Amino acid sequence: MQKKAFTLIELLIVIAIAVIISAALVPLFSITKQDAKMAKASSELDAIRTACIHFHQDTGQWPTTDATSGADLLTNSRSLTDWEGPYLDGWADDPWGNPYALLEVGTGSYYVASNGKDGVWNFADDPKLLVTAHWN
Repeated sequence: MQKKAFTLIELLIVIAIAVIISAALVPLFSITKQDAKMAKASSELDAIRTACIHFHQDTGQWPTTDATSGADLLTNSRSLTDWEGPYLDGWADDPWGNPYALLEVGTGSYYVASNGKDGVWNFADDPKLLVTAHWN
């Protein structure tokens, strides 16, 4: 009676095919992960932008831009009389582990920004890596 088994060549071919398929799929998963981080950052920036606008509507002032902690949106640290907050549940870092930044660019023009995966605020960054919410 003969045993039916795979030969070494057949096993090596199957392993080679599995390696080729996995090598083709790994970059696809990496892109999907980066897209998910971009979507999360965009959503969080919209929430911060909306909170800043509500803060301005209530108090007539914009949150301070000297810190990235969002203190004005979380507590009434400046003892403003019309403060109706907290405007956010908390202040988290962006998906890459960097703090979001509230920046005043010019007079009365503000950006809420994520520094992207490279962690550096730079207007020359690839727009896919630098996500901003802007308002006047």
